[in-house]
Amino acid sequence: MKILVTSDGLDTLERAADYTTFLADPSEAAIRVLGFCKKERETEGEWGELASLRDRLDEALGCPVEASLRCGEPAAEILEETERHDYGLVVLGIHLRRRLTHLRPKVVALELATRLRAPLLIVFPEWGQLRRMLICTSAARKDMPVVRTAGRLASQAGAEATVLHVMSQVPVSADAEVEDLERSAEELMEHDSREGVHFDRALEILAQVGVPADKVEAKIRHGLVVDEIVRESDRGDFDLIAVGAHHVPSKRSWHELRELIQEDIAERVLLEARRPVLIIPAMRV
Repeated sequence: MKILVTSDGLDTLERAADYTTFLADPSEAAIRVLGFCKKERETEGEWGELASLRDRLDEALGCPVEASLRCGEPAAEILEETERHDYGLVVLGIHLRRRLTHLRPKVVALELATRLRAPLLIVFPEWGQLRRMLICTSAARKDMPVVRTAGRLASQAGAEATVLHVMSQVPVSADAEVEDLERSAEELMEHDSREGVHFDRALEILAQVGVPADKVEAKIRHGLVVDEIVRESDRGDFDLIAVGAHHVPSKRSWHELRELIQEDIAERVLLEARRPVLIIPAMRV
C-alpha cells in the first residue's frame, strides 16, 4: 500500500510518521513524507529536519521512504499530490486546539475529508498509541468499506476492533420489531434482525482481513449518531475512530445533499472527537 504522510507543518509531521509505523506493512508499503516550510523558500534546517525524519522512518519500517518539502498551501498541495499518485492511505498530522484562532489545522483536515478519494487518517500530537479502534457502521451498507479498510489497519496494528452501530430510537421500517430497540448486539444477531445480519457480516469481514476473534466486539447504541459515536469513543477510551461518508448517488442533483450528509457524520465526528479519526470516502457510482 502506498501511504502519504503529511501535515500542515513540520512540528506535527513527526507524530504522523510515528503513527504510520503502527499501520504500514513493511513488506508491502511504500511511503512518501510530504512536509511544508513556513516561508516562501525552504531552509537548510527545515530540509535537514525532514531528511532526519525520513531516515528514522526508513529504519523503523525497512520499506521505501521518500521525502519532499513544499512551500505552498497544505490542502491544495496534498490534493495535487494525491491526484498524481494512487495512495491507499493519507496520514495527516494536525494540532488539537480549542481556541477559534487555532481552527486552521482542522480546516485543512475538513477540506481534505470532503475532497480526497483515499482514506484519510487525522492524527494529533497528543496521541501516541493504537490499541483500540472504534469502527462506526451503517446497517444500510452491505459492502461496508469502512469495516474492511479499518479492519485491515487494525489487523496490521494488532489492535482491538469494536464495531459500533447507532440505531434509531424508533423503528425505521414497517417490519421492524420494537423489541429490537432493547436488544444487545449479540441478541440482535441471534434473532437475525436487520442490524443483527449487519453485525454478522461486519464480523465476517474482520475475520477475513485478519483480526482475531478475541479482539473483536460488536456494540449497539441508540440516539443521535454523532453524539453516540463521540460518547462511546470517550467511554471506551478508543485510540481511533473509523467512520465513512454516507453513500448517495453521484448525479449532479445530489451534490448538495451529499455534502450535507458528509458534514453531518464524518466532519462532525472530526470536529467533536478529541482523538484520531479515520475517514473512509464514499464509493462513487
